[in-house]
Amino acid sequence: MADLILLHRPECSDWAGLILEIPERQIVNKMESLQARLPKLRQCGASIAIDNFGRGSFSFEAISQMPFSEIKIDRSLVEGCGNVSTNANICKTIIQIAHNFGCRAAAVGVSTPADLQLLTRLGCDMGQGFLLGKPMTVQQLDALVAGFLGQAEKTPEVRAS
Repeated sequence: MADLILLHRPECSDWAGLILEIPERQIVNKMESLQARLPKLRQCGASIAIDNFGRGSFSFEAISQMPFSEIKIDRSLVEGCGNVSTNANICKTIIQIAHNFGCRAAAVGVSTPADLQLLTRLGCDMGQGFLLGKPMTVQQLDALVAGFLGQAEKTPEVRAS
């Protein structure tokens, strides 16, 4: 994987890198293999995110042994967290765990304004889901970005004095 990334990555010095999302269950089963490959992956600008966090039986030892870039909270815990206190408490705990270990917390499956408001209040760093944007083609994404850039040019700059 690292060789492929090195072969195809942009040459620019400000490249943000690549995040490889690996499901929680696979990380638990392949921890030693991942640890052996991580230095080369980091060298080529890649990091690892724990995907579907909260579905399996993850070990805190694993989090402490590997520097993950983010923890992605499973959709089953995110959906309804704005109205279901059990889900809200679990999301809060996972966000705290991510931050305590120097990771970003990402919520998967954000579909209602109530869920988004709660996750924002809890300090979740990122979210993805139909509320924030539906899957789109490259052309649709280009048009969306162009629209945002056009809006940014029309918005007067505000400066603090």
